[in-house]
Amino acid sequence: MCNNSDVGVYPEKVARRARAPKNVGSFGSDFVYGRAASFECGAAMVIELRIAGKPGVIEAGRFRTSGCGYMVATAELLISYLKGRQLTDLHSLPDDEIMTLLSRELDIGENERTGCRIVVLEALRGALALHRETVVSRYQGDSPLVCSCFGVSEEVIAEAIRATADATIATVGEKTKAGTGCGSCQLVLQSLIDTGGYPG
Repeated sequence: MCNNSDVGVYPEKVARRARAPKNVGSFGSDFVYGRAASFECGAAMVIELRIAGKPGVIEAGRFRTSGCGYMVATAELLISYLKGRQLTDLHSLPDDEIMTLLSRELDIGENERTGCRIVVLEALRGALALHRETVVSRYQGDSPLVCSCFGVSEEVIAEAIRATADATIATVGEKTKAGTGCGSCQLVLQSLIDTGGYPG
């Protein structure tokens, strides 16, 4: 479902994307997905991604929403932006960079309708997290896989943490590349940092 009625009430660039979205629907099979909802308005967003190969390329994306034109336009833009990109090139999709991109490309203010944009970003991150979980569950190695984008194991990350005073996600990323792709392993990285590099 895609709620794009009353597109005339939106800014021109938002209305243009909301009027005729190209990525609405579902793949039916062979995809990962993420869901998110707004507690403000109750709108929901589902994003599906088809990711293939190593290190992983986002081949295509689809979305479904009960949300407004801002959500539709945001999902359209993000899927177009990500299509064809390798997970290793995403640089953790920093919130500030993504929000700036969305504001610029949709021609809306930095603080305008941020809730709508955040719901879409959360659904996207959920899809990337599910992809990571799928890759990790299939991994066979001596040490658990943490970063699926770069193939970095828990052992490698733990060594980097123990060798670094006041380790952070950024410093561990500099040493191992872990967490610098899609960013979905950053919670695990932080957990390892919190325990000094020793699995909890």
